[in-house]
Amino acid sequence: MELWISIALVSLISTVALAQDDVFDPTSRDYTYKCESMAKKAREGEQCPLFEMCCNTFAGDRMNGDKCQLPDPKNGCEYNEQTGETIMLCKAYNCTEMVTTTTTTTTPRPIRIETKGSSSKTDLSANFLPPFSYLAANCSL
Repeated sequence: MELWISIALVSLISTVALAQDDVFDPTSRDYTYKCESMAKKAREGEQCPLFEMCCNTFAGDRMNGDKCQLPDPKNGCEYNEQTGETIMLCKAYNCTEMVTTTTTTTTPRPIRIETKGSSSKTDLSANFLPPFSYLAANCSL
């Protein structure tokens, strides 16, 4: 019985430890996809040097926009000739905290103006510009 409890406990602890990798950390950045996309456009044999140059630009430069201070020591690109597989990793830590935002769309309420001596109301909502979301989707600068 104790063996089953021990196995269940070890299994639970390892599950929790593995699940912690998926937790959002606003002070870390993963540039792997960005640099991998760039490197895949290079000719055969030039992919790893291009990936590493991209990774050093994003994760290794402490003065970039994110001001990441610690590049992951496992960053790099490794090509396995036997399997033909390329392993790429580019992460940085201790970066400027990422601010999460939400966007909401609101429609303006109609403005009604009463004129002196008149009981009629004027609706000015027809003279308003469309909501910003409409402008952003349908207009170009």
